[in-house]
Amino acid sequence: MRVVSHLILGLVLSFLFSCSVAAQQTDWEKFLESEKETAESSELLEKLEQLREHPLDVNRANLKMLLTIPGMRPTVARNIVALRRKHKLVNLEEIPQNITLTPDEWRWLRQFLVIRVPPPRTRQFSLKFRSRVFQRLEKARGFQRAYYQGSPVKLYHRLQVVYPPLKGSLVLEKDSGEKNWNDLTVFYLENSFWQDRLRFIFGHYHLGFGQGLVFWTPYAFAKGGEPIFPTKKVELPVEGNRSTSETELLRGAVAYYHSSKFSLLAFYSDSRWDATLTNGKAQTIAKTGLHRTATEMAKRDQLREKLYGGHVTKQFKEKLCIGLSFYQSYFQPELMHSSKPADYFRFWGSRNQVGGMNIDYLFTRGMIFGEIAACHHGGKAGLMGAIFDYHAVQLSTLFRYYGREFQNLHAHGFGESDDTCNEIGHYFGLRYRPSRKSQFWLYFDQFRQPWCTATKPMPSSGYEWLFQWQQKFFRGFSIIFRVREKTKEHTETVTLDQIQRTPQIPFSRRTYRGQWEMRVSPRLRLRGRVEWIVVAPRREGAFDQFVHREKGILLFQDCYWQPISSLTLRARWTLFDTDSYNSRLYQFESDLYGVMSNKALYGKGSRWYTVVRWKWTKLSAISLKYATTYFVNRQTIGSGYEQIDSNTDHWISVQLDAGW
Repeated sequence: MRVVSHLILGLVLSFLFSCSVAAQQTDWEKFLESEKETAESSELLEKLEQLREHPLDVNRANLKMLLTIPGMRPTVARNIVALRRKHKLVNLEEIPQNITLTPDEWRWLRQFLVIRVPPPRTRQFSLKFRSRVFQRLEKARGFQRAYYQGSPVKLYHRLQVVYPPLKGSLVLEKDSGEKNWNDLTVFYLENSFWQDRLRFIFGHYHLGFGQGLVFWTPYAFAKGGEPIFPTKKVELPVEGNRSTSETELLRGAVAYYHSSKFSLLAFYSDSRWDATLTNGKAQTIAKTGLHRTATEMAKRDQLREKLYGGHVTKQFKEKLCIGLSFYQSYFQPELMHSSKPADYFRFWGSRNQVGGMNIDYLFTRGMIFGEIAACHHGGKAGLMGAIFDYHAVQLSTLFRYYGREFQNLHAHGFGESDDTCNEIGHYFGLRYRPSRKSQFWLYFDQFRQPWCTATKPMPSSGYEWLFQWQQKFFRGFSIIFRVREKTKEHTETVTLDQIQRTPQIPFSRRTYRGQWEMRVSPRLRLRGRVEWIVVAPRREGAFDQFVHREKGILLFQDCYWQPISSLTLRARWTLFDTDSYNSRLYQFESDLYGVMSNKALYGKGSRWYTVVRWKWTKLSAISLKYATTYFVNRQTIGSGYEQIDSNTDHWISVQLDAGW
């Protein structure tokens, strides 16, 4: 590619003038990074924020609660419990002094832990408000031709109130193109008793049991940069919903009681889904959550779901935990049965029942976990996994079987596809630390879909693997080298000997990444990355003349500067050059506080953004982000209603945080 030399030159020049994001931001990336583009996805980041805003008291949290912290190793959690049994902890630094932890590991875990003094007798009132505005400066075709009924501004408002033991939240959101400023309204009110052992939630809420085969939120940590943690879901049975996800919303009431040996949860929900109706039946469920055009508005809230159920767990001496889950749902109108082969086993009808059992067993050097589930139509699903921790070496393995007949709209188990059905796979992960300054990551996942899907008319299979090496050479400077490959079968329509055929050809996406990070000073950090991708058919065959090998390259340089304690400046300059969308490359971006976006870049061009945050009090701040993407040799960007007639795309967003 002719611009490679210019890209390399740009990287060298940017090294001289810029610096990188904070270490905490890069820690989050290893849990959130994936190969799925999200525009302003904040649901998973929201979970991390909730844990950080409400850290666990190390003198009170039991073993199960400690394991809800992302990245908490089973042996570390057990050692914390054993340490506090000897004496009450008075300083968090006692943990790394008595338990084997790397500096990076302790820096990550420390933000989720706290030592609380006896609570004050008077109740402390707190209020937090967040308002966010997004605006694309170019007008998309949907606005120019009046297909979109609303303004191009995207709005987000959130109010949180805490007056122990009461707390609540109200979220209002409007997507770009939607007419009503409160197109999405999410709220909840929670009351707790007996030191939070008994909780009642009214309004919108999230449920998460076991390993996600019966119930889980639509968002979960997936395969990415972390090889061990994503295999075992962090169970948070119920939480008030303050996210902007418009799919699988639960609205009703929940009662939850838990103790050190027993927990019981009962829930009821009456919510609605967007759906397309045909002859009085729901033909398809729309999960975009967008209500911009007349067609999208016609789908709004057309499907009603009532459900109720429960979850019970029993703890045996902090080693063995067994849980039982069940729910029954009713749909009105009923979902239509499809005659298409890909949708033949999709859920249909007006009633569904799902039940399951999950198990967690902790031993000295790790844990074993698993779950089995079955649905009303006889479909079954199950998984079994284990994590082994030997300090310098951690291993994880997981086998999953999701039958093609398993029908559960609320399941989100670990796997290759978003639907927890029609998949069989085995995963293996390894993390090895030969020294405090060096570590290796590796995972391998093999998967198979025994039935056809919407994009593959025949059964298919594939695999994915990742190898990463991280090395620290001196204080504040480290490098990362990563190789990642995913091979999946893709359907291609070709004409051979005047006959149209649709063969399934295994394609491989292999990326090579080199990254460096340097801490120049406490207020100045540097980080740069070079990533190369090769997309090619995995084996030779009769259809080689119809498929092409593609390449792409991406380089970026981050900038992080904190001139004073209340002001933070972040910036990134990215150069990219890929042959097409098939060779796209992803980059996680710093964004407004509480937002992380995973941007897919393809074609030839550059992108830069700047984020400024001024924090004038402990709970109050204002943030601004300005981003520009420039494409070479293109006159339009996007497609359909989202197409703009320009080769440059500008975005601006502002956020206000206030608290008392």
